[in-house]
Amino acid sequence: MKRLLVINQHASNHGDEAAGKAFLREIFKKEKKFKIGILYNSKTNHVSDLLNVENLVDHHKYDDLSLVDKILMALTFIMPFFIVRHLYIFGKTIKNEFTLLNANDKIINAPGGVNIGIYKDWRYLWRLYVSIKLKKETAIYSISFGPLPKNIIFASASKEVLKNVTFLSLRDSKSQKYADDLGIDYIKAIDTAFLNNQTEEELPSCLTDLPKSDFVVIVPNELFRWHVNYQHIPESRFNNLYVSIIDYFIDRGLDVVLLPQMFGSENDISYFKFLKNEIKGDLSKVTIVSEKYSSDIQQQIIKRSKFVVGARYHSVIFSVNNRVSFISLAYENKMTNTLELLGLLNSNLTINNLLQEGNANVLKMVDDKFKQSNCVRESLVLANELAQKTAQDTFVNFYNDFLSR
Repeated sequence: MKRLLVINQHASNHGDEAAGKAFLREIFKKEKKFKIGILYNSKTNHVSDLLNVENLVDHHKYDDLSLVDKILMALTFIMPFFIVRHLYIFGKTIKNEFTLLNANDKIINAPGGVNIGIYKDWRYLWRLYVSIKLKKETAIYSISFGPLPKNIIFASASKEVLKNVTFLSLRDSKSQKYADDLGIDYIKAIDTAFLNNQTEEELPSCLTDLPKSDFVVIVPNELFRWHVNYQHIPESRFNNLYVSIIDYFIDRGLDVVLLPQMFGSENDISYFKFLKNEIKGDLSKVTIVSEKYSSDIQQQIIKRSKFVVGARYHSVIFSVNNRVSFISLAYENKMTNTLELLGLLNSNLTINNLLQEGNANVLKMVDDKFKQSNCVRESLVLANELAQKTAQDTFVNFYNDFLSR
């Protein structure tokens, strides 16, 4: 039986969980000849349960790198590979990951964000670079990437990887433009979560605290804490933005559900509790959903909502997947450019612009989008159909050009 390894699957994030789950489900529907493993790109917590693939795959945990591991990883990009590969025996984690990569017949990079780009994720890139140097059949499935950082070594290795993989699909128009500029061949794609919209019909009986009346889902994002482009912006500006939007919907008699995308060590719950305590309106109108519920359940919650305001990428994807009107508070190109591909730019507001505005102007923009929500339903239906077709077409190309060979 051939061995297939999915690398760089993100953990602790319900959005990446949804994409990974949809991708694996589609593979299992189509192909039975592989023994499949997953090598994560962060601490896994209970993500393997949420991926819902039971005993069908081997889960390889994320281990921290020692100083020796980091030195060996750096040497990989500056020394001849036939030499440096023999030095990995002096490491621990890097030796284990190299052995794992070498033992598999095909390597697939999991769907995800701009690790080859502004996040400058050396470990993510190292796994792909080694796969190419080992002459493994390697696929990069429906990622966003770019702009490449100014670091010459990272940029050069990134180009080498992107130009030499067996299969590459890109999920947004900006990434596709970067590839065009670099002369890189690729398949036009969309987010992989669109591969699967057959989520559970019933919410679990233990989820009893959802509002019985009309509610709006809001998904804030602590960009000031983790994102390289926003760490210079005071936390208070983000807090004021989210709190004012929550209060706007409460003032209109609607309940608000705060839906966490992050779980485990990176969970959103503490921040959501802080925001709830900052609102001026009725606290009983705000519900914080536990982070323990899977992306399937999150999509069912969104499906039952009246409207969504999402400052996280996959909250917007889930909205389109369930044909629920939304406002995208875009913090990266991947949000704006995915909506551009789907003809839904009218539902997009960039968070950078909102942070420059006073509350009155922000709420006017939110009010305008909310009042137009019924008018965009036809566009949502068309966008949903386009997204699902694009996701299926991408997988068919992947199966024919890579998986079945």
